[in-house]
Amino acid sequence: MSLGKRITGSAALLYALNLSVRFIGLFSTMVLARVLVPEDFGLVGLAVAYLAIIEGITAINLNSTLIKFQDDTAELYNTAWTLGLIRAGVIAIVIVISASFLPALMNEPRLEAIIYVLALQPLMQGFANPRFIEFEKNLNFRPLFITSVTSRVIATAVSVTIAVVYQSYWALIIGSLISGLMNLIMGYVMRPYLPRCSFGRVRDIFGFTAWLSGVSILSTLNLRLDTFIVGGFLDTKHVGYYRVGEELTSLPTGELIAPLTRSLFPAFSGMANEPEKLKSNVLDASSVVAAISLPATFGFAFLALDIVRLLVGEQWLFIVPMIQILTPILGLQTLSATASSVCMATGRTRDLFNSEIIFFVVRLTAVFTGVIFWGFAGIIGARVISGITYFLISNWRLIRAIKVPFFQPVLHSWRSIASAIIMVCVMWAYHHAGFIDVAEFPVFLRLGSSMLVGAFAYVFVHGILWKLSGCPLGPEARFLSIIRTMGRNTA
Repeated sequence: MSLGKRITGSAALLYALNLSVRFIGLFSTMVLARVLVPEDFGLVGLAVAYLAIIEGITAINLNSTLIKFQDDTAELYNTAWTLGLIRAGVIAIVIVISASFLPALMNEPRLEAIIYVLALQPLMQGFANPRFIEFEKNLNFRPLFITSVTSRVIATAVSVTIAVVYQSYWALIIGSLISGLMNLIMGYVMRPYLPRCSFGRVRDIFGFTAWLSGVSILSTLNLRLDTFIVGGFLDTKHVGYYRVGEELTSLPTGELIAPLTRSLFPAFSGMANEPEKLKSNVLDASSVVAAISLPATFGFAFLALDIVRLLVGEQWLFIVPMIQILTPILGLQTLSATASSVCMATGRTRDLFNSEIIFFVVRLTAVFTGVIFWGFAGIIGARVISGITYFLISNWRLIRAIKVPFFQPVLHSWRSIASAIIMVCVMWAYHHAGFIDVAEFPVFLRLGSSMLVGAFAYVFVHGILWKLSGCPLGPEARFLSIIRTMGRNTA
């Protein structure tokens, strides 16, 4: 099987399987958002964001290192496990110590008990099986899915039960810990291995991760400081709105794009010394990402009001404008979603670090300015500015790595862009042509019929544009190949 087919097949498997995980997560969100209140989500969101920041600023990027190195020695995996365990211990100690002053700093005394309990999470991650990454390294994502879906099902069952019975925010925390524990156990069940302490490959590991660690620090601050800024300048209720809004905003891309981009790094690493082959595959992968993400994000934004009502209920309608504005920005960013994978595969980790510095300065400045002068609306405006900045920076990283004109990745996906825009126009016409009564039609039927109309319009227009372009090799050909393969397998 060719590498291109392996990439596409792995991504298709991850996409299909991760949808199951996403549906489980949606069920959990639908129940918890109706049982708990925004303040509960905001309180836990502050604690989780704090934990993520501590983990991010101590990141060593061990998994990326193990994928990058082609050797398979026990010493390499044991060294990675040892470093991960030491890091986990440091994180747990820092979190426990900070529990004495952080609640007072955030004016939220309930944080103390939550932080103590969450200190267990990094410890479980530190003991994780280092050999489990071999599956991903070989583009075999089935064990990853089995582990993820098992842990998610059990954690969701526990969270929902606690939430329904006790109506307490502890349902979110205990569910997170159960998920971590199950991931730890399943990792060793799927790939039995007994790690040992070793420092034999420390120099090799830090030689590759030096810049990536800086990238992780800045990336974590970029993604998590917003929550603390909202909590510091506004209140816990708005933190809850922001957290759930972010979760729903990422819904159309999180489980659609992450499986594909996750499969690209190990694949691109294998062709790092073949520039022309790498360039061709990168542009091909970028067009596939765009073909999936653009209709998902544009359609999600258009249907945001009905989606919020159906998934989390009327009490969350405050976040509808946030979803309508930010979801298309995330779709724009996915046009250069392959940039990080390409940079790591080609050893351009310094480019990643430099671009994260620029993005960090722009985002932090915009967020502080926005929340001080315009409150929650200012946060949304800041996210628009930083999102566009991130797209431009990612595109710059991509064109430096594969040496193509600046807008080549975008032009390579022009059929998807045009089809997504026309799709939204068709959906708007459907809503205003009298086919449905917006006030009387049941929300789930209105939403379902709109999605079907949009999907048909997108595929139809995409197919016509592809035919008019002479049927070039691209996402259309890839998807048709997958469909034919599935047809042969089921015949």
